[in-house]
Amino acid sequence: MLTVAIASENDAMDAEVYRYLLERLLGTEVTRWKTDITFDRGGLRRVHCLTPAFLETAARYGVTRALIAIDNDGGTQKGPEHVAGHLPLQDGADEKSCRVCWLSQRVPESWRSNSHRACIVIPVQTLETWLLVLKGHDFDGKPPEKIFDRSNLKKKFYGRPLPASRRCTELALEQLRRPDALDVLRQRPSFQHFADQLRSW
Repeated sequence: MLTVAIASENDAMDAEVYRYLLERLLGTEVTRWKTDITFDRGGLRRVHCLTPAFLETAARYGVTRALIAIDNDGGTQKGPEHVAGHLPLQDGADEKSCRVCWLSQRVPESWRSNSHRACIVIPVQTLETWLLVLKGHDFDGKPPEKIFDRSNLKKKFYGRPLPASRRCTELALEQLRRPDALDVLRQRPSFQHFADQLRSW
């Protein structure tokens, strides 16, 4: 069993989805590190702000693996998808730039060693983009990365009115339990970047 510190914009739904994805990708049971540090209702800025303290506290409790995740919230003028060759200081200058680079600058140096590993996950455009890909949504014939209406993406996946958080989590996990889920998701660059970071774990 592996204990992982998970920071996301939604402690109940998003963090559980990421925990389950880690289990599938790593092939081992994953449990979330329990902490009083919460990220709910703070959005991406709260995750960005608290990441150093979150990781340093986790390390003091003996946790050596962490996942930090926020939605991309991108568009034609902001939030470009992360690509190999990006320079964090240059390409992550602020929250409108590459979110992977922007967030990676908040990871303490001690978490860049062989003993501690922090994984940065930024779905494009939102976690529901990946879920809709699994569901076979056609995205109006465009690449999923080019659909920027987050509110509409969530409604397309969960329906209207938006169900309670627990039900949203159940709907997400239903898709992720599909035998072919990882193969389908690996076709998306943002998910493959997630999977690639786990090779050193």
